Amino acid sequence: MTSIFKKHIAFSALALSAFCIGTAQAENYLTHANFAEKLISFVQPTNNVYDSNPTIVTWAGINGAAIYQNRSTCSPFVTRVIKTAYDISDTTYKNWFDSTSPSSSQYHAAIVAQNHFQRVMTVEGIQRGDLLSINYLPCANKDTTGHMMIAMSGAIKRTVDTAPIIAGTEQYDISIADSSSSSHQATDANGKIYKDTRGEGSGAGMGTLRLYKDKQTGQIAGYTWTVSSASVFYSINSCRVIAVGRLQ
Repeated sequence: MTSIFKKHIAFSALALSAFCIGTAQAENYLTHANFAEKLISFVQPTNNVYDSNPTIVTWAGINGAAIYQNRSTCSPFVTRVIKTAYDISDTTYKNWFDSTSPSSSQYHAAIVAQNHFQRVMTVEGIQRGDLLSINYLPCANKDTTGHMMIAMSGAIKRTVDTAPIIAGTEQYDISIADSSSSSHQATDANGKIYKDTRGEGSGAGMGTLRLYKDKQTGQIAGYTWTVSSASVFYSINSCRVIAVGRLQ
């Protein structure tokens, strides 16, 4: 099984340690999730921008960087986090994914094909560090190919499902990290507030995504961007298809 670990990197604040990714145990492949959380915790708002011209994602003290900085869109953010966490070269990444910086659709295809990923089909099977990829099909009429996120927790079943309620499904909350033009902050139909580190802003941050589970199969049935009742539900049969993968 392929390892993407090459050198030891440590942050005392989070007690990070580098390791081999090819294990089913969540605690053994958390380095990239920890790197994402570290960046989001320390980057200053003026240095946190949703943009790709150029893409810059840095950690103070790593690779000569003096500050924490994010200037990225969703997929490049995830790529920079993974590359930095495990010291992966552009050449290796291109060999794996046919790109030094894969798009959301390329990540989605790799997850579905289980190319350097173990696909996670069930909601309860998601663990911290898993990648959530949304592929925008042509019918979505979007300028981008999709969206990428890093799971920062397992999925937690909601005490009470709120609108939109989809027959035959159950709802789950999951903490994610991403770089986005809009945050996941919202208030659900019961008045519970789900905060996002960006507030209502953009850039890199952590917030809550709502997942839906098919009651019969236990598999992921779809998602909404936030827990708001106005948030649109996208099923796995819609124009915006979600897939979850674990790095291998």
